[in-house]
Amino acid sequence: MIAATQFETPDVKDWQEECLNLDAIKHRRNLIYALPTSGGKTLVSEVLMMREVINRKKNALFILPYVAIVQEKIWALSPFAVQLDFLIEEYAGGKGSLPPKKRRKKNTIYIATIEKGLALVRSLIELRRLDELGLIVVDELHLIGEKGRGGTLETLLTTVIFVNQNIQIVGMSATIGNLSEVATFLKAEVYERHFRPVELTEYVKLGSTLHRMLWTDEGLELVPDRELDFNYSAEQRARDPDGVCGLLRGGRAALVFCPTQRSCENVAATVAAMLPPEMADGRAEERLALVEALRAEGSTDALLQAASCGVAYHHAGLATDERHLLEQAFRSGVLSTICCTSTLAAGVNLPAARVLLRGAAGARGGPPALSAAAYRQMAGRAGRAGLAAAGESILICSPQQWEHLKPVLEAGVAPVTSVLRPSLESLILSAVTLQLADTGPELKRLLDSTFMAVPKAAESAAADTRAACQEVLRSLTRAGVLDVKGQRKLNQDNDDEELYNSQFVVSRLGQAAVKGCLSVEAARRLVAELRRAARGLVLCGPLHLLYLAAPHDDPVRPDPRHFYSLYCELDEEGLQTAKALGINETNAIRMMTGRPMASVPSLVVSRFYMALMLRDLWRHMPLHAVADKYLVGRGRVQWLLTAGCAGAGGAAAACEALGAAPFAALLQPLALALRTCAHPQLHLLMELPAVKKARALQLMRAGYKRIEDVAKASPENLTSSISHLSRTAATHLISAARMMLIEKVENLRAEAEDVMQELNL
Repeated sequence: MIAATQFETPDVKDWQEECLNLDAIKHRRNLIYALPTSGGKTLVSEVLMMREVINRKKNALFILPYVAIVQEKIWALSPFAVQLDFLIEEYAGGKGSLPPKKRRKKNTIYIATIEKGLALVRSLIELRRLDELGLIVVDELHLIGEKGRGGTLETLLTTVIFVNQNIQIVGMSATIGNLSEVATFLKAEVYERHFRPVELTEYVKLGSTLHRMLWTDEGLELVPDRELDFNYSAEQRARDPDGVCGLLRGGRAALVFCPTQRSCENVAATVAAMLPPEMADGRAEERLALVEALRAEGSTDALLQAASCGVAYHHAGLATDERHLLEQAFRSGVLSTICCTSTLAAGVNLPAARVLLRGAAGARGGPPALSAAAYRQMAGRAGRAGLAAAGESILICSPQQWEHLKPVLEAGVAPVTSVLRPSLESLILSAVTLQLADTGPELKRLLDSTFMAVPKAAESAAADTRAACQEVLRSLTRAGVLDVKGQRKLNQDNDDEELYNSQFVVSRLGQAAVKGCLSVEAARRLVAELRRAARGLVLCGPLHLLYLAAPHDDPVRPDPRHFYSLYCELDEEGLQTAKALGINETNAIRMMTGRPMASVPSLVVSRFYMALMLRDLWRHMPLHAVADKYLVGRGRVQWLLTAGCAGAGGAAAACEALGAAPFAALLQPLALALRTCAHPQLHLLMELPAVKKARALQLMRAGYKRIEDVAKASPENLTSSISHLSRTAATHLISAARMMLIEKVENLRAEAEDVMQELNL
């Protein structure tokens, strides 16, 4: 039964108390609660998870969309874990033990990305340990409608609902336009509010007039608020026609959302050049330290110049360490303004007093560049409880652009729809592998549990789950990843009805795909590469193994002339590996001259190129130097490093399923080494959540060489010796270090108890 509840009370504590005392919570029914950004949703989820591990003695799983937010949440919860005697484990990037350690005396909150959360759930199901979980909390539940990750999230939730009805699922979001359909899928009740603890005033700047946005029953109205006159010179007007710099006056912390990376950089340069002296010259010593830290990371002169004035840009083209330094500096007030792309609105918690949205209306005469949901995410960053008394968002556009954008905002948040179709093969294959269902009718019942099967959740109507099941079974059997039990191979002329009523088993190839979290095609390519490598694996260095770990999806494609120049400079290991892959000088010349290489697929060349990049990172070449050498953005290099780490772990797991133990033994340590790509003495410090190479170096130079040193430190000592580290951040870092030490002790205790139990002692 689904019930919708709405309350309007003036105090954030009132709605949180009300929510925590709902019948759905008391009787452990599934729940979705929806409030605007900054409404205080996270506190409710934290209370629920702590109740679960402390009172009910069950583990909890917290699903978050990004690695950075996973690490933020670990920092935030670590002090509670230390004081209240429960554990926190990170499942993001290359971190997280699969299956998780089984503990007898303490319970754990697993904090995971969507992909890692699915892997964790599957590992528990495989060992019949899923009942150790009592609660799953999903943040940003609207991502179930996002291509790619949405299918993974739907797979995770469908699997849990199908297997174990005793696990409570709680979802939260600020932007779901069809809560009733999502609630039907989750069999959940709904609690919806429109409350913000800090008042948000929304404006639209049309020409030189600032209008206040008023939402009424009739629609969206604009009320002229004031005329703007920034006393710009003709040169300043030409440089800043939108008046961004004038709107930033006053020194309040501000985020300026821009449509592209290039526009972020251009606006940051303009703002830095036009800031009044009282804003540009403040906190000079701290800004100088920030500039030096960024210079050590290889940041561009443009970013260094802007940062010296208290301004920065932030987008996916920057390396993780650069972004982390900028985020910390903004939180501590060293930076007053960050110009960023829309991804920051969902990816990083950087609350500001004022938000400007530039370019949101799209090109002149063109369609709007953002949805109502994206607008809500960005505007909602203005004003956070405890950080600002009020918030302001200002949308900058022309009167003509406003005519196109207004209907989009008035229409409200669009409904989310299922994007499971591309992930159906993975869902069905994993269900057979984990022995959840192995016949057509049972698998159809699984598909009936999906969001895809809910009326109005699909793009047109509810999916025909039987037809979808038959289609996927035919595809998987033809691909050789599913076999019909009792037959070596299904005859091609068997009809769909006979296939549907068969019983299935998973081939080794299918097991490799599931274990390695690979697509069927990626698993097939890995098998072919392992066969080739078995005839001549190059072991005079890591390059050939790095090639096996390089991602198959979204590959980095080299410039042909640049690839040829790099090929001519290859060392012996590089030449041997290239030869083993079928790449020789003749191929490189053909590529340079624009002729196709019939004997070598382009994906092989791209993955070899990425393997060369990974090898340089392995050799501790600075990330910015790798980006320059291979003509790739630093953010792209950072992505490759993360993907390579995941690829090495996935390939190792797939090799174990295939019975290729020697390859698994070689690939497993590769994942650990790629996770840090730092000097050996920094490895342990970088195990701390959100501690990247730059912060680890700061800790090392300040005398904190081990996690134990950080755990024993005082907040005062850390803040005095580490730049851009607030007292709150220092406290959380110390708690995270203590949490890690407690976890290690608990792991040793669990291992000892297992041994004692086996010996009947």
